[in-house]
Amino acid sequence: MDYANLPDIAVKLALRHALTPKPDLSQALEFLWVCSSWRRLGLALVFAHAYFLETKPPPSSDTPEESSDESPFRNCDTNIHMIVASKSTKYVKSLAISFCKTTTLSHFLQDMDKIMGFTTHSQWLNVRSFQTSARSPSRTDEEARIVLMRDRATHVNIQRTFIEALQENLPRIDTLVVHASDDSWLSTETTNVFVNSFLPQLTRLQATDIPVSFSDQQQMAGNLTTIKAKMNRHRPVILPHMVPEQMNLIELLDVPRTFDWSCFDPSGQKTEISFDNLHSLKLVFKGEAADQNVSRRYKVIFPKLKTLAVIGWHQSYTLFTSTVFPSHLHRLQLSECTQAMAEISHTHTINTVDSLTINIPQNARSNEDMFYQITNYYFSPTLCSTFNEFYLGCSLRNFVPENVNWHSLLFLQISSTITFSQILALLPHCPTLRDLTISDMVFESNSEFTQLPDNLKVEKLMILSLYDHNMIDHIRECIGYLVVNLRRLSCFVTTVDAHQYLNDLVEREKSDYPHLEDLDMSSKNMFL
Repeated sequence: MDYANLPDIAVKLALRHALTPKPDLSQALEFLWVCSSWRRLGLALVFAHAYFLETKPPPSSDTPEESSDESPFRNCDTNIHMIVASKSTKYVKSLAISFCKTTTLSHFLQDMDKIMGFTTHSQWLNVRSFQTSARSPSRTDEEARIVLMRDRATHVNIQRTFIEALQENLPRIDTLVVHASDDSWLSTETTNVFVNSFLPQLTRLQATDIPVSFSDQQQMAGNLTTIKAKMNRHRPVILPHMVPEQMNLIELLDVPRTFDWSCFDPSGQKTEISFDNLHSLKLVFKGEAADQNVSRRYKVIFPKLKTLAVIGWHQSYTLFTSTVFPSHLHRLQLSECTQAMAEISHTHTINTVDSLTINIPQNARSNEDMFYQITNYYFSPTLCSTFNEFYLGCSLRNFVPENVNWHSLLFLQISSTITFSQILALLPHCPTLRDLTISDMVFESNSEFTQLPDNLKVEKLMILSLYDHNMIDHIRECIGYLVVNLRRLSCFVTTVDAHQYLNDLVEREKSDYPHLEDLDMSSKNMFL
């Protein structure tokens, strides 16, 4: 085979396969010697990601003082030396730099020009993504932590100096990812300094480990298209001003109950906010309820939304009533947010959903009108007939299977109480179902084994359930009935102690039920 004349796409696929997940540079360089076309394509892959990472040292060595005869970077892993030496910085697209100790960062700053090749005019102009970790010394190393607290301002200034050096020499960074391993003041300060320093130039921001405090109520993030962040609900400013028309993805954690859409209206003059390009919205609320109704004055439009997730919205005021959703959603997740469920059902704009996750809290049943409004909408024949995936987390004790029509459903996960009889009644209404997981099945003592259709397509069944050991014989019989009568079943997992019973059952019945011959069965301890 003439490897030199392979199409570029074939070479790229081969190189990506060989260099994933993290390339061994000595091995990777061998690919670059195949021919000039492999070298041209390979350099961009081999050197696409640069890193300088301090691995976490053991507590005994995590002290503020460094031994004079040891390298300050002895615990660091990096490929930057090779990238600079081979004059390949122009191929780097992303950079990750992370230190466990501020002292190591201080040493890095002193030698940064040499390490990064800034003094030799190395070009890092194609770096668009920067990733760092905000970490403090080990909690067992009290001496190091005392030193940090005593000289807090110095450590913050070191972080600022580091950021200024990055901004000066890597001017095109538009993606920032900040990780944190704890909630100490150093991790918090580092996260906030990085976020607020880079924010005006960012198109993508991810900081979901530490609550982010934005420094100025009028701070603009005019270039931002993607934000994944944990809010600081104890601060009056929870978000910078963003341009709704250009947002692609919004994922906010620990959202305070005071949240409304006004952060997308810096002028305060709008009555309509349109997220023209937003395809994914996730809001996870936390904190005490608030008494306000600011959002009612906005009509909010999501013409291209594909994924919507709302978790923990218990407000009495409206957030979604004056909202226009597209008629089709790929994924809809509504959990512990009865008010939002009711508001979205009122809009009557969502007609089809591929994947639906519903978790109705128990206290919703105290408001029967709202509960039946919710169930009538989300279990309506029109909406149900479009599901491919359904994750159900609300009680089905009063569920009537005859009311559903799940003719497109491929995956069903029920994490709330459902009886064995209800499952038998439900399965005929799911003719396309392939994968069924049940987390809390109740086995009634008077269960009747109603006939299941022969053409059911369930291939994988998982039953994870606590059960009454006094009923173990009856429970095994119920499970055995499902295993035998789901004629396409190939994988079965359960927490019920039924392994020996099922093995004996398979031996007895496999001549009449051929699928049992190749059935893969396993038992799991629910508390492992």
